[in-house]
Amino acid sequence: MNPKVLEILDHALQVAEKSDKPQQDTIFALVELVHSIVEQKLSTIRKRISRDGMTIEEAITTPPMKKTLEMDEVLSVEELQLSLSKSAYLLNVNPSTLYHFINKHSITWRGKGQCFKHGQVNPQSNKQRAIAAGISHNTVLGRMARRGISFDEALAMGGVK
Repeated sequence: MNPKVLEILDHALQVAEKSDKPQQDTIFALVELVHSIVEQKLSTIRKRISRDGMTIEEAITTPPMKKTLEMDEVLSVEELQLSLSKSAYLLNVNPSTLYHFINKHSITWRGKGQCFKHGQVNPQSNKQRAIAAGISHNTVLGRMARRGISFDEALAMGGVK
């Protein structure tokens, strides 16, 4: 446990022992709570050490992230069409590392796409495609649900005359 935390807890116990006010019970309960939390953390670290056969330092520290990427790994994650951050998490690298790798190798990323500001719209969205065709978006969705057809088929049916 951190020596500073131990010092604070010891001081709190000394104050509680000298005091006869109702706060004494509260301080004792707080000290017990801290001790139980520390014991839980230590028990999980001990389990991890015994399970994985690592040292205490390895169990406490988090594993470092990879520094290099391979093209086949990046392309396999790119097929999932995730955002850069989620893809970087899957590849166990920083998002900036993945971003620079994509730019360096001129990869076309099919991820989530551009984030549009308030008032801007994505012209490739289904709603905007329906509006451009002169049909209500809800009409197209209703046709899809009733007839079990794709969006493009419902859109090709045209508007009501």
